[in-house]
Amino acid sequence: MNMGVLQYYFSMKALLWVLVVFVQTREYMGCLEEERVGLLHLKSFLIISIPSLRAYHLPSWVDHEKSDCCNWERVTCNSTTGHLIELSLDNLMQDPRYKYYEKRSWLLNVSLLEPFKELRSLDLSFNAIDGCIPDEGFEKLSTLRNLEILNLGYNSFDDNSILQSLGAITSLKTLNLTENKLEGCFPAQELFTLRNLITLDISWNGYNGTLPNQGFERLVVLRNLETLILDSNSFGYSIIPSLSNLTSLMTLSLSNNIFAFDDEGNILVILIAFSHFNLYRF
Repeated sequence: MNMGVLQYYFSMKALLWVLVVFVQTREYMGCLEEERVGLLHLKSFLIISIPSLRAYHLPSWVDHEKSDCCNWERVTCNSTTGHLIELSLDNLMQDPRYKYYEKRSWLLNVSLLEPFKELRSLDLSFNAIDGCIPDEGFEKLSTLRNLEILNLGYNSFDDNSILQSLGAITSLKTLNLTENKLEGCFPAQELFTLRNLITLDISWNGYNGTLPNQGFERLVVLRNLETLILDSNSFGYSIIPSLSNLTSLMTLSLSNNIFAFDDEGNILVILIAFSHFNLYRF
């Protein structure tokens, strides 16, 4: 082995050691200052919006320079980069002194979530959110290129325009809107931009159909969509033809809807149309 090869070998070994030290240092540094400040701003907004939060929740979220926000409750960070990757803000009203019948709805300021550039999972379920502050809707999250999971279930959203703003978050793989107050015709065309979507749950709402030429067939462009949960709405037989176009589906759940099957074998037609599914429920 000549001298040049040896020098190259030891140079590469030294470089690897530098990288290891750098990674370990980043781990020790903890959360990023911008995200720590962002969490504190978010807490201030939540305290104003949710009265029960004032003296009970998020006690670890403190404004102290030595407090590592990666160790705060409901926060998960990447152990290498220090970036916040999961934010679990579900059921913020869980105060034992807070009476359920006093719960009131409130508006979300989504722009407060923009500092978390590497966020992958956001859970806002069970919070009685009934909308967003004007011009501060979910389209603001379109800059979060890694956001894959968004849980908005068990809230009070009642305006279908939310789907248009959600359509801007093109990185989403899982979208949960179960048990809100959405109703009328399901505007499937608003979600056709979510090309990475794998799971969509709109169960326990008040949807009763789709508009002509704007039904579930508009989701045929979602080549990755495998699970569609439509339970406990008021859908009828009219949606079946458009659903049969979604050949990527592996799971379709339709229980507790309004299906009136005649004596001419319509139920058989449905089963044949969905024969490519691994699982379906009616």
